[in-house]
Amino acid sequence: MKISLRDWPIVLAATMCMLMVGFASHGQSRTVTGRVLDFDSRDPVPFATVQIKETTRGATTDVDGRFTLEVEGNNVILIVSTVGYERQEVELGNRTQINIQLRQIISELDELVVVGYGTQTKREITGSISRVDGQALRAVQVPSFEAGLQGQAAGVQVIQGSGLAGAGSVIRIRGLASVSSVGDPLFVVDGIPITNDQFLAAANWQNGAFNNNPLAAINPNDIESVEILKDAAAAGIYGSRGANGVILITTKRGRSGKPQFNYTSNFGTSNPVAKPRLVDGDTWLQLYQEAWENDGNTGPARLPNDLTWDEATRRSISYARLMRERYGVSLRDGFSNTTDWWDLLTQTGFRQNHDLSASWGKDSYRGWVGISYTDNDSYIRGNNFKRGSVRANLDFNLAKNLDLQVSTSMSQGVNRRVRVAYTGGLGDAMSVALPIYPVFESDSSWFRRGANPLFQAENFEGYTIDNRTINNFILNFSPTQDLKFSAFGGFDYLDQR
Repeated sequence: MKISLRDWPIVLAATMCMLMVGFASHGQSRTVTGRVLDFDSRDPVPFATVQIKETTRGATTDVDGRFTLEVEGNNVILIVSTVGYERQEVELGNRTQINIQLRQIISELDELVVVGYGTQTKREITGSISRVDGQALRAVQVPSFEAGLQGQAAGVQVIQGSGLAGAGSVIRIRGLASVSSVGDPLFVVDGIPITNDQFLAAANWQNGAFNNNPLAAINPNDIESVEILKDAAAAGIYGSRGANGVILITTKRGRSGKPQFNYTSNFGTSNPVAKPRLVDGDTWLQLYQEAWENDGNTGPARLPNDLTWDEATRRSISYARLMRERYGVSLRDGFSNTTDWWDLLTQTGFRQNHDLSASWGKDSYRGWVGISYTDNDSYIRGNNFKRGSVRANLDFNLAKNLDLQVSTSMSQGVNRRVRVAYTGGLGDAMSVALPIYPVFESDSSWFRRGANPLFQAENFEGYTIDNRTINNFILNFSPTQDLKFSAFGGFDYLDQR
């Protein structure tokens, strides 16, 4: 068939229409629903991830294994994965409803789990135990290692105390077990119960209204795994101290082979999630004047702390110059009547962490040594946490049926504290520090007639210094294959000032 020049516009128009129809059909989206089931039992698999391949879009199954997803086109591949099951890729085609069956990873059932009185394979465990790999703790940047347990184990509730550097977390296993007593679990490092709860419970106004956290001195990069004992069997091993559950921390140990060195570092920033919406000086004065008149008074309102209206509405040029030189704050024409206390007290905090470790070993001995340094600024001006730690784990085969394990660690955590909550600082910035209050008086001295959280921040020096060493040894003697004697001892020393 021949096409003349005058027919080309018609051909082009028809081609464009076909292409537009093709693009429209390709870009049309549809809703896909489905269920993720266990291959053997056909039980639903909750909290599995269903993701569209080569995209960031996905969904999570509910407790019944159901999910809903918006997809485009027919060449869609779904990636389904969850802990304990094999990862699976499924071609969706033109289906709008699909059931996906996952196979369990049988090899994980042979994984060794620390149970408090030794180790067992997962298939032999009858108690309620959750295991968290150390790599999962290191994948998230948190103030201290226990905050990394959040969302990692069923039945374990972890609430971060605050965004302050080095702040502790509240951990509850199987809910709150006591009304009047502390509900913190017992922490055990390499078989040694460590001092923790009485320091977490001791907060006072001099410490800035947030608790000490002795766990912050433990380096997350030293941890091989964490086992959480959640049932009554924990109390059978550790007595009443295990009534609120037990968290067993196993540190890394050396392996046979050539010496291996590992260095890791990470950097990050800290910012508040949201800034509270506070009124400016003009709005505050207007509302205060209306309240004054509604109370039956006349004339200008009497401002708090003998502040004059001229002081509340105008800032001098020298004041604007002082704020610019000290804090980089630019006031409009030098006459802004609003003090943004929140901006003055917050910052972008920077975090850095460096870890260096070495592992070596032969048949008769193995060793692991790790050194760590952390410097963490929070989003509150002046708040900082620094930690330096060193740990050495050594294993010796003294004889054919006699071996010795020795572990030692030393760490120092320095927490520069700030006043928060009811003690002042950021708490005052959101309450009693009015936007009409200046930072400085006309003579460049600090404003002290009312709340001045910036004065508190720059004139308060508070530190908590933790010096800690955790040491233990285990001597194992096995006269026969089925009989084993163990002698162990430990020493936990914490000096907190």
